[in-house]
Amino acid sequence: MVWTVLLLQLLAHSSGVDSQTVVTQEPSMSVPPGGTVTLTCGLSSGAVSSGNYPSWYQQTPGKPPRMLIYNTNNRPSGVPDRFSGSISGNKAALTISGAQPEDEADYYCALYLGSRSQAVVTQEPSATVSPGGTVTLTCGSSTGAVTDGLYPYWIQQKPGQIPRTLIYNTNKKYSWTPARFSGSIQGGKAALTLSGAQPEDEAEYYCWLHFSGAHHSE
Repeated sequence: MVWTVLLLQLLAHSSGVDSQTVVTQEPSMSVPPGGTVTLTCGLSSGAVSSGNYPSWYQQTPGKPPRMLIYNTNNRPSGVPDRFSGSISGNKAALTISGAQPEDEADYYCALYLGSRSQAVVTQEPSATVSPGGTVTLTCGSSTGAVTDGLYPYWIQQKPGQIPRTLIYNTNKKYSWTPARFSGSIQGGKAALTLSGAQPEDEAEYYCWLHFSGAHHSE
């Protein structure tokens, strides 16, 4: 079995031009069934820490990415316990213990880089809404229209708290996502709509887009 490790960029809210690659990863790894393999994801400019909130995603052919690990070492419900995350040697690490044939896939690493990242998206710097009101945030690509094929994700971060993914694959919600949040594609951009805003919704909102073609390794 061969795993291809790809870069998945978690994009900051700042706008800019095409990003420079800021991670280092193995292009591929092999392991026999039942074996153990560790994939790593590093930064070219320093050590990866838990403050980068490393996430890992799996993508099998014909399917959208699936989150395996978030915030370094947490697994969403339904993810087998043979997948585990850690920080190892100044890098984020994903370990698969007792690999199964169905684990053959592409694996992506996402690191939160905050204001240091040069985004490949254009987003509004801020938006204001009254309690009970509705607001829509959009996320565009400098290289063309955003489509479902870029699997837009939306992440919420409140001061002093870890980021929380609200929307994945354009319009899919997690069990913890309030119903007032919804995702869509509008006018060639990814959109996050908040209907009936509550005071606790005051936060920073980030989007990321999956540009697999720019970073695919065999």
